[in-house]
Amino acid sequence: MTRTRLVAVSITAGLFLTGCAGGPSKIGSAAIVGDTAIPLETVQQRFDAWLAAYSDGSGAQRERQGLANLGRAQASVLVSRELVRQVAKAEGVTYSEEEVQELIKQVGGSTEAAAQTLETPANYHQSVRAQLLAAAIGRRHIQNLRITMDFTTATSRTEAERKAKEMAQSEQAATALVRKDVAGMPANPQTGQTAEQSRLNQTLPVTNFLGQQTPRALMSLFTVPAGTVVGASLNSGQQGGGAQQWIVARVKSRTDQPTSGTSPGEVAEQAGPSQLELVGQAVISHYAAGQQIEINPRYGVWEPTSTDTQARITGPGNPAPTFSIPARAEVRK
Repeated sequence: MTRTRLVAVSITAGLFLTGCAGGPSKIGSAAIVGDTAIPLETVQQRFDAWLAAYSDGSGAQRERQGLANLGRAQASVLVSRELVRQVAKAEGVTYSEEEVQELIKQVGGSTEAAAQTLETPANYHQSVRAQLLAAAIGRRHIQNLRITMDFTTATSRTEAERKAKEMAQSEQAATALVRKDVAGMPANPQTGQTAEQSRLNQTLPVTNFLGQQTPRALMSLFTVPAGTVVGASLNSGQQGGGAQQWIVARVKSRTDQPTSGTSPGEVAEQAGPSQLELVGQAVISHYAAGQQIEINPRYGVWEPTSTDTQARITGPGNPAPTFSIPARAEVRK
């Protein structure tokens, strides 16, 4: 390695390892979440334990992700665990050990279930506890969580990013783009709504998205502050060579304040555990948007719109299926 390259590496490492007075130290940290540092050693220990548990190559995640991405996914899981802990504490939600054991029993025991995850059989209960907390958070919010948005569509990431940048300029720019995109489209024969009416100023509850084919991608719409533009791939990871489908939306407002006409808890009782957990993860990502989160560059970058506990950190050459652009007035110069 040349002297110039050595100096460059030293500078890059120094930028991350230099701590800030009064806050958690960046030295030896894989990530910092608010006032909490997640040590590199903790990520490495989880990674080593997982490799030891599946040294025969039986872990399903090894085949899906490859070893190169497993460290990043392990770091993402730990950041997600810290976030769910913070949100659960703030909202006063918890779980019982009886619930943990019952859920483990339902999935066939720790050994079988852990092989499908980034956990070892010995610590699979940690994953279950996090799931129960996320579901409890989702139960708190599923009743009333809703957004108002203007949206359009795109057939490639490049097109989605271009439209998102245009919509982020202002509400007027977003409206103009939607009107341009729907010009000439017929009205909905069932509702009578024009294409413009169906895409502008739409107020929709989170439950409207849970029954869609790609609910996780659409949950990204609930992770961001008002004024943010979100792009989400609706067929990311699907097999086949069909055209890409993207939704691009400017979130005009987001609220979870109660509305009249629905009995408390009614919606939550109708939702399944996985749906409650997904809503909970969207709430957690929205909470994270208000926190200072720093990721060690060795693992990648933080993806604020993700609701996947293993994919909140993304690496080079592997763009997330969702992205966000803040409103122009909020962009730091």
